[in-house]
Amino acid sequence: MKSDFVSTVSHELRTPLTSIMGSLALIKGGAVGALPDRLKSMLGIAYSNSDRLVRLINDILDVQKIEAGKMEFRVKTLDIMELVNGTVSASGGLASEYGIEIVVGESTPGPKIMGDDDRLMQVMSNLLSNAVKFSSRGDTFEVNVSRQSGSVLVSASDQGQGIPKQFKDRIFEKFSRMSPLGGQQVGGTGLGLNISKSIVEQHGGEIGVDSVVGKGAKFFFRLPELSA
Repeated sequence: MKSDFVSTVSHELRTPLTSIMGSLALIKGGAVGALPDRLKSMLGIAYSNSDRLVRLINDILDVQKIEAGKMEFRVKTLDIMELVNGTVSASGGLASEYGIEIVVGESTPGPKIMGDDDRLMQVMSNLLSNAVKFSSRGDTFEVNVSRQSGSVLVSASDQGQGIPKQFKDRIFEKFSRMSPLGGQQVGGTGLGLNISKSIVEQHGGEIGVDSVVGKGAKFFFRLPELSA
């Protein structure tokens, strides 16, 4: 009953929030004429917070689907480099907001996998978003793709604060959130990495992180390569 209640409420909240975001976007885009700078700023805050709530609701719904065994996957042949480049491009706005540069390093061209492109882009977006939020302005982090014994390895390496061992052991658990150095708050639900782990494992892969405190972190996931 609790699960049904959470799912129903989440769906009921998402519909009006999506409508609100659409209206705010139209106003920001000039649909009602020119706006004073102060009003533009306030609309930007309203849109940003609405977007954060929609992402929170989507994460809650994804967790519900995972726990109920009802997360659906539309599996097809995918070019992993196209997926990586598309996600990096889509994450450009967030990276720019934080003053971070994302680059695709020297990678192996051509690996193919079987997977759901939307769900795997969700995994990569979660990893990139996490790295951006824990990096400093002016940092660069690199995404690489390589082949490893019948599998494809995708890694994202940042220059951030690194992850303490005691937190590293539970970083993929639900609601795990680490505060950046300095104590400032970052957005997020603490669900993204847990959802990513479930998605990767449903694809027959594995996900993990290597990190040394003060020297950044490298998140990675490995998926079976499609045989030629």
